[in-house]
Amino acid sequence: MDNTLCASDAQLRATIGHVDFQKVLDSRTVARERKATPIYSGVVAYFPDALAAVAQVSKVGNDQHNPGTPLHWDRSKSSDEYDACQRHLVDRAAGDEFDTDGQRHMAKVAWRGLAALQKEIEWQREYDARVLNGEDEIRGHTFDTWVRTYKTTSAAKVQFKNSKSQKIAPPYATRKDCTGDPACLTDSGRQAQWRDALVEESRRQVAAIRKQHEASAESVEGYIESLQSCGEEDCK
Repeated sequence: MDNTLCASDAQLRATIGHVDFQKVLDSRTVARERKATPIYSGVVAYFPDALAAVAQVSKVGNDQHNPGTPLHWDRSKSSDEYDACQRHLVDRAAGDEFDTDGQRHMAKVAWRGLAALQKEIEWQREYDARVLNGEDEIRGHTFDTWVRTYKTTSAAKVQFKNSKSQKIAPPYATRKDCTGDPACLTDSGRQAQWRDALVEESRRQVAAIRKQHEASAESVEGYIESLQSCGEEDCK
């Protein structure tokens, strides 16, 4: 056998020693995963009209919440994906095909579903990384309890902070063509009306409880007085 045709171990190591085989294997794994995720042929080609409707929802929402700014997802606005999804499903089931802004309710259902899924995937990735790092925030939490404790609360805080910076319309504000009709109240007006009704109901319940306690106290005081004033034979 001609040894000149065979490279020694040292020569082989010198030739391929600079190659990171783990990276090569990882890159091949990534390539296989990418091919197993056919975004165009498995999503865009499946639902072209539906995706166009969802894109319109994004555009209309951006123009509504952030007029004059480039199209972007402002996550500080309306983060209640599950509740909003159900509201639009209920409206569609009631026979309404389109929302008041001209967009399909089902397109908004799809938008909210995608938003919820996007957040869930991002949060799962963050949760897994925190678990690997052994962070204290994760201890004693499953993914779901961690999301409810840290993510849902944080989203609510961001939304509350944003709402405080907005100019709130005066209570019972109406459109110019409403002429005082309560059914024509703006969203801010309806929220104010609901809030005032809730406050009034709370006050009514507190007053009823206080009255009940006062009546109980009076009866107890009366009983004590009767005991103090009665004779030995009468109190037996």
